[in-house]
Amino acid sequence: MEREINLLKAEHNADKVLVVIDHLQVFQAKEYKDQIDKENKLITGFKGISERTGATLLLISQKNKAGFSGKGRLEEIKGSVDIVYLADLVMFLQEEAEKEQEQVIASGEIIRQIDLVISKNRYNAPTTIHLNFDGAYGIFTESRTR
Repeated sequence: MEREINLLKAEHNADKVLVVIDHLQVFQAKEYKDQIDKENKLITGFKGISERTGATLLLISQKNKAGFSGKGRLEEIKGSVDIVYLADLVMFLQEEAEKEQEQVIASGEIIRQIDLVISKNRYNAPTTIHLNFDGAYGIFTESRTR
């Protein structure tokens, strides 16, 4: 991965790149005891790659089974504690239950109201940002009505 980042930086004459890691399970770790140990080794490796290349790594995780009824708490993230500990920013997209969901119809499309819950922000305070999501175009805009 580090070699690919450096090749992309050279090809595009860029100092910084954004790397999105959506499937942690496709990465291999050498000599690990269990899934938590594997994740710890991978996270440590990703941190080193980020420091050496200057790349921003965005690790997409999901909530654990107990977290689906929760309100965006850090302990609801699936995986090891290192994922939460090393992250500079932890955020969730969260919507209200369907029956409570206020929907706006604009141009024949349904706009859903979704909250971006920032549970951890190393450089600022946690907050919630109210958004409208237009599924037809995949566009989020800040909600001014809530």
